[in-house]
Amino acid sequence: MPPFDHEPPSPRRRYGAGALVATIATLFVIGVVGGGSLGWATGPRPDRAPSSASEIPTPLPQPSSVAPAPTTPDNTSTPEPTPSPTPTTLTEEEREQQALLQLREQAEEDIDSFPFDGRWAVQLSSKYVGSTDPFQTPASGGTKFKASDIWAEYTDLRERLEPRYTVSLIYRGNKLGANTGRKFWYVFVTDDFGSKEAGQAFCDEAFSGLPKAARDNQCWPRQLPG
Repeated sequence: MPPFDHEPPSPRRRYGAGALVATIATLFVIGVVGGGSLGWATGPRPDRAPSSASEIPTPLPQPSSVAPAPTTPDNTSTPEPTPSPTPTTLTEEEREQQALLQLREQAEEDIDSFPFDGRWAVQLSSKYVGSTDPFQTPASGGTKFKASDIWAEYTDLRERLEPRYTVSLIYRGNKLGANTGRKFWYVFVTDDFGSKEAGQAFCDEAFSGLPKAARDNQCWPRQLPG
């Protein structure tokens, strides 16, 4: 046989049954370990959100922070009306005492400014409690003047003539300058008219609606004591 001109093929390595078993066992262990690691890595994590709505817990109801509205009392009922005080009715004696007090207070106020300086003024009235006047009728009725009648005449004259003229009330004796004897409640217009004639002209104009006799009884010029 001629000699070979090249190397003969290397003999094929043969594996025995033991090597095959060891290889299969190694692959099994790798698969088990690798599969467990892969499953742990791809499995659900504890901190991951639930994957479905059924897994979301229902929140607990929170207490309301809005305070309840206060209860308003029912004020629709109509209050009962307050009864008006009953006016006090004065007796006739009390009315006269009240009028007398008003006369005195007014006279005490006016006497301080009364002009005892000899001027020509005008006298409108001179009465005392119980006096009569043929040309005048007392406001209270009857024929005799009471304190309330004298006070009513004074206030009426003052309302008619002031503030254009000065009306004064004094309580003096029948000589006017004296404060003795029977005393009268005098009503004067104390403006200085300058003369008797000027005073008379005032009376004729101020009381032109009265007859002459009644007018002369109601108003006449008078020279005041100086």
